[in-house]
Amino acid sequence: MHRLVQLSTRAWLNDQQKTPKYKVRALKAVTDLFPEVPDKDESLCQQLISHVQAVVAFTYDGSENRKVKAKLLHYAALYESAQGGFRTAEAWMEEAVEIRKDELGEGISIQYTA
Repeated sequence: MHRLVQLSTRAWLNDQQKTPKYKVRALKAVTDLFPEVPDKDESLCQQLISHVQAVVAFTYDGSENRKVKAKLLHYAALYESAQGGFRTAEAWMEEAVEIRKDELGEGISIQYTA
């Protein structure tokens, strides 16, 4: 989509106060499409990574939306790590862990393996 169209659409959504609703829809759509194991479909991950970057930049309200964001961050971090993007992978994994700690409680043990 052309950048000017994107800008106009964003402005319209803000005017209509629909931005939060569509941010959540975008987050869920990208999360549903992103492979849990990036090695299975590397070309799909490559196509989706710019969308991942866009949706994880937003802050989401609600426990369920935050958990979905953590899930996407986890999957995308595994992909980034496999591609050599270790700084991005580390930042995304740390954010995923923080969200899960906030949502599940400090006493929960969280292990990630790459």
